[in-house]
Amino acid sequence: MNAAGLARDAGVARTTVAGYVEILQDTHLVALLPAHEARLRVKERKHPKLYWTDAGVVRAMKRQYHAPAPEERGALLEGWVAGLLRAYDAYVGLYDELSYWRRRREGRRSTSCCTGVAS
Repeated sequence: MNAAGLARDAGVARTTVAGYVEILQDTHLVALLPAHEARLRVKERKHPKLYWTDAGVVRAMKRQYHAPAPEERGALLEGWVAGLLRAYDAYVGLYDELSYWRRRREGRRSTSCCTGVAS
C-alpha cells in the first residue's frame, strides 16, 4: 500500500490516509503485511501490503453481491491465506516475523506469497 500515491489520487494529505489506515488497523478491519527484504544486499524499500480481514465486507461496500469473478479469486484466496497465517501465528506463536514476497514474471501478473521466520 503506497499511502503517498493513494493520497495523491484522493487529493488529500498523506497523513490523512495514514490516519485512516491506522484506524482500520486498530479496529481489526485491515492488516498490513511488510514486504520481505533480503538481508544480503540493500534494495529499494517496498511498501507493505494491505489485507482486509473480511473480503465479504469489502465486496458489499462495493455493491458486488454476485459470485466473485475469475480475476478476483486469486486476490481473495491470497487474503484468506494471509488471514489464516496471521491467526495461526497469533494462536501458536510460530513466526518471529511474517512478510510477503512478490516475484514479477515476464508476461504474467505478479505472484505473492507469505514468508515467515520460525521461532
